[in-house]
This record gives sequence, structure tokens and C-alpha cells, in this order.
Amino acid sequence: MRVVLAIAFSLFSFGTVIAQEKPVEQKSLTPFVVATAALAGMAALDIEQSAYCIRKYDCGERNPLARPLFGTEGRTLPVYLAAAIGYGAVMRVAYRWRKQEKWYWWVAPATLTTIHISCSVRGLRIIHEESTR
Repeated sequence: MRVVLAIAFSLFSFGTVIAQEKPVEQKSLTPFVVATAALAGMAALDIEQSAYCIRKYDCGERNPLARPLFGTEGRTLPVYLAAAIGYGAVMRVAYRWRKQEKWYWWVAPATLTTIHISCSVRGLRIIHEESTR
């Protein structure tokens, strides 16, 4: 079920961006697809490891925006829905900037991906420390 949510999250984020724009000229979407896939994958990893840690080891979520969505049970559906809406909006702006040939279109997706990588690494360290106790 979680894999289905992760796939749906990435397809929704990418689909909302592409569906709202009509192509004016043919440009390679490969960099945009890679940026979207990286963001969706790292966000899914971060969400899943946070939920796992909350459920199994009674960890706490440090992100003040995601904390109430996870709750004390480590729910993932509200977090995925909020992430899909938020990242769909971010990727729509990035796509518009890419179409306008702005050089900085990739900054927001790359920054968010880096934040999720950092949080995932930290979370995996916490899980490892908790599991070896």
C-alpha cells in the first residue's frame, strides 16, 4: 500500500504540472522529470522512515508542519496528501520557469530534495541507534 501511495504521489505531482501547461515548443523534459522523481523519491523515503520510527520506537517528528499530520500513530496518508499538494505547486512554478528558460528553475526542487536527503539520513541514524539498544 505504501508503494502505491509513493507512486501515486509522484505521478500526481508530475501530472498536475504537465496537465496545466500546453507545450509551446518541444523541449527536453528529462531534467525536469529527473528533478521531480528525485524529489518524490526522497520525500517518500523521508515520510516512510519518519512514520516507521514513530510507530516502532516512539520517535517524534521535528518538522512542525508535518508533526500534526503524522500524529502519535505515524499516519502517512495525510502527510502524502499535503506533500502532493505542496510539491505539486512547487513543481508547477519550476516547470513554468523552465519553459521561460530561467536558469534557476531547478533551485527549489534541488533544495527540497537535499533537505529530504538530510532528514532521511538523520532519521535512519536514529532508527539504527534505537534498534541496537
